[in-house]
Amino acid sequence: IDVWYAVVLGGVAQADLSDAGVRDYIVGALRYYVERGKEGLLEASYDRLLSLTNVTAELRRRIADMFYDAQHFERAMSEYETLLGVDPANKEVARRVSDYYISVGQDALGKGRLENALDAFTKAANVDLLHPEAEELRLHARRLIDEREQRHAEAQAALDEGDALWKQAEQAALDGRNADALGLFQRAGECYRRVTGEFPALLRSAETGLREVEYKLKDTKTKLCLLYTSDAADEEDSVD
Repeated sequence: IDVWYAVVLGGVAQADLSDAGVRDYIVGALRYYVERGKEGLLEASYDRLLSLTNVTAELRRRIADMFYDAQHFERAMSEYETLLGVDPANKEVARRVSDYYISVGQDALGKGRLENALDAFTKAANVDLLHPEAEELRLHARRLIDEREQRHAEAQAALDEGDALWKQAEQAALDGRNADALGLFQRAGECYRRVTGEFPALLRSAETGLREVEYKLKDTKTKLCLLYTSDAADEEDSVD
């Protein structure tokens, strides 16, 4: 470790090492920084370490595997994808990358983050065209998003219809058409109740509209009762 540190950060002349020895040294130095959480030194030394030898596909794979085993997955994916850029036929690496993105997508799917899931499944499908699950999962996530968007459109339509009926009911009440207003307020309430908690912003608007509808329904019913009572009293006076 002291030798690695001196070579990387100091001006020590390099010994005449074999290419294999230099590659071992590079992977070991990077692993040392990762295991000890020395992210700053890793970033500062990364380019210099790789400049010590010709970066082969085998070295890139060893570095990527080291990051993956240390659960530095994003860094591992970056290394693997760089490797696939120069060695696109590497099926084993493609499958590992694809499997990783599928696990990310399934985690996102379980948490309801559909766009994140779709993005991950799309990456998985693009990296490994022959993966047995990637494309099916991508289509599944796309279908869930489309279905959610359809439900959102239906909830928005219900809210808009409720608002329109509310305005008609208000106008009917102003015109003294209390029976018509009562029916329109009731229909507006039915529309607002169709909005579910899946879309919180729409639900808040619907709940506000529903509270106003319930208040207006009570007020309109009171007016109708008073009107009926007044009409009944007038009829009794006429009979008398």
